[in-house]
Parts: sequence; structure tokens; C-alpha cells
Amino acid sequence: MGGRHVRRAARSRLQGKRRPGLRLGAITMSVGPEEIERFKDRQAIYDCLMRYCRGVDRQDAELLKTAYHQGATDDHGIFNGDAWEFAEFIGPFDASIGVRQQTHRVDHALIEFTGPDSAVVESYNLTFIDAETEDGMAAAMVGGRYLDRFERRNGAWKIAHRLYVMDWNRNEPSTVDWEGSFFKDLARGRMDDQDESFAYVPCLR
Repeated sequence: MGGRHVRRAARSRLQGKRRPGLRLGAITMSVGPEEIERFKDRQAIYDCLMRYCRGVDRQDAELLKTAYHQGATDDHGIFNGDAWEFAEFIGPFDASIGVRQQTHRVDHALIEFTGPDSAVVESYNLTFIDAETEDGMAAAMVGGRYLDRFERRNGAWKIAHRLYVMDWNRNEPSTVDWEGSFFKDLARGRMDDQDESFAYVPCLR
């Protein structure tokens, strides 16, 4: 009982020391319209980066194009030119080198606005690939960065130019297991519109 009375007394003393208009432990922060708009801009840029990842992993050229403005350019080493042409190129290219499954992910991104409708973005990327080779299935991991110039045109933030920079890569025999006791009954990802996600989220079609 004594401890309860001590705590009550301590709360009373703290309440007596509060400044008018403030709540103990509360943080008051004023965010203006410009800051709110920039938060929305950042989210729009991030959403664009996510569309790119989904587009390339599902080999959805039309979705991939929505990450780029018309007339944008992309320098991926294996391709350097019109970004919409890259969107049509990358799926058949992956198939030609034996890619059977892949996952692109963007970890963190540094977004710096250079004007009301322009930004430079550096986003860190990890790509995991299973590919069929002459020596059997191989697993590759690639770490790199997307260096992008984003522009807002007609209200939409999209990539105007992209340069892909590879920082490291690792290649080794694949240990993929499709038939193990845990894996055999799982839905399997596909690199086309037969992937389960298209039925699960109809708007993705």
C-alpha cells in the first residue's frame, strides 16, 4: 500500500509542475502544407520504385513502363537506351540466359529534391536469381544501386533517367528445393501473369 501512495504523490507533484497547454510526455509538432506535400512526393517516388521491382520480376512490360516517363533512358550495362524499349527487352533477355526465378528488392533510398518537380534518388538494390546453366541450376545474388533522376510531369513522379551501378555479386550452385516436405505444397511464384498475385489482387492485371 505504501508504494501506491508514493506513486500517487509523485504523479501529483509532476502534474503540479506541468506548463499550461502541455501534456506530460506529449510532443507537439507543427507540419506545414509544404512538408506534407513533400511527404506525399516521397511516397509517390517510393511507389514508383516498387512498380519497377514488380514489373521486372513478373516480366510485366506494361507495368514496368509505368515506372518511366515516355522518352526516359536506362543504362543497365546490357542495355543503354530508351527505357520503354528496356521494358520490352529485359524479359526475353532473362529467358535467354536461363533465368527461372528472381526477386528484386529495394532496401533504402536517399531522396534529394532538386526543384519543385525534380529529384535525384539513390536506392540500394538486392537481386536474387535462380538460373539454369549448362552445369545445372545456379544461384546468384547481386548488390547494387539505382541512381535515378526523377521528374514530376502531369502530376506523376517517374524516372527520367536511370543508371544501375553494381557493387558486388555472388554466384554458386543452387540448392533450390521444390519438392521438400515443407515446400512441395506451397504456391510457387511465376515470372508471368499466371503468378498467384494476379488473381489475389485483381487490380494488378
